Amino acid sequence: MTTPDAIAAETAPDEAAINGRKRKRSTSPNPTPATATSPLPPADPPANDPSPASTTTTPISKNQQKKLLKKQKWEESRESRRAFRREKMAAKRARQRDARLAAKSNPTSPPDISASTASMKRRNIHKLERQSRQLPITCIVDCSFDSYMTDKESTSLASQVSRCYSDNRIAPFSMDLHVTCVDKRLRAHLDLMHGDKWHQWRRITVTDTDYTVPDEAVEAGNVIYLSSDSDETLETLDEGKTYIVGGVVDKNRHKGLCFNKAVGQGLRTAKLPIGEYIKMTGRITLTTNQVVEIMLRWLELRDWKLAFEKAIPMRKQKGHKPGKDETAGSSGAQETNDREDGVDVDADNSTDDEVETNLPMNLDDDEEEEEEEEEVAETQAEDLLQRVGVTHES
Repeated sequence: MTTPDAIAAETAPDEAAINGRKRKRSTSPNPTPATATSPLPPADPPANDPSPASTTTTPISKNQQKKLLKKQKWEESRESRRAFRREKMAAKRARQRDARLAAKSNPTSPPDISASTASMKRRNIHKLERQSRQLPITCIVDCSFDSYMTDKESTSLASQVSRCYSDNRIAPFSMDLHVTCVDKRLRAHLDLMHGDKWHQWRRITVTDTDYTVPDEAVEAGNVIYLSSDSDETLETLDEGKTYIVGGVVDKNRHKGLCFNKAVGQGLRTAKLPIGEYIKMTGRITLTTNQVVEIMLRWLELRDWKLAFEKAIPMRKQKGHKPGKDETAGSSGAQETNDREDGVDVDADNSTDDEVETNLPMNLDDDEEEEEEEEEVAETQAEDLLQRVGVTHES
């Protein structure tokens, strides 16, 4: 008689046969579809795994590679450019010396105007700086927005800071100028443009930290942050007050940066009365150096309309008809970008002396003066060529 245990043993499948069938299915060329069960996540690679997946880097585009290579070549040729400029200056001084000797030996000959142009410019700047009177008005250029700008915009800000310094230094009535948060890329661009000479700028305070103002001045409303988003309009520039100008070049991408910072710090805000005196084509956007120049012009003329007309390019003002030397199809935004990138869009309407005064110079040594002038002009020309090259590539 067969017991139940024997029947169960006979009907139970052979374990070895089952394992054999599983191995056959796993090695077959056409595996069966996966079941609905979720697969296990892949294991994390070890920390010292030298596989390419653990050491991948973000690739850069061809345009970025070209820009980096161009910047590297520019840095490598700095000494050769400086030596070339010194040779050029030496030859120029030799020609001027020969012209002076020839003029002394032959008094009846007409004087060489080009030989005395450089010395006249230096004398004019010396004279303007001596005649400048500093008023008890503080102007702070707030450059704490480095993270919101591209590298090209940071370069433009460095040019604008240089203009603020040069304009304030020779203005008939200057202000106590402060530039804050000069660190990171802005400091690097200033070093690239002027070397160590910008550390010797006079009648200016440059710091790498943010500004600090007394609580009493804030409560009394004597600290005013200039912002176009403010509801209050600035009527006059009063002595004993501090005016803060936002040092940012963002092509109007970020709205209300300066206004929000001022409100967060509990500062009083105000805007320039530009819409009450002149009409502008396109958007109303002023660069940092234009705002400082408008303030200096008002201190000189005590008239907002004249201050705006002298500081803002004529082609940006509504109703101005372009002349023969002006490009009829140029847009307002492009003109503003040219001014932001350190190119004086009014240079064709200015005299040589006026253009010269826009360049910051070190007055301690004549040779260093002219070297810095040519270095600034060369940097601006290189920046302009780079913009044109990028435009063609894109």
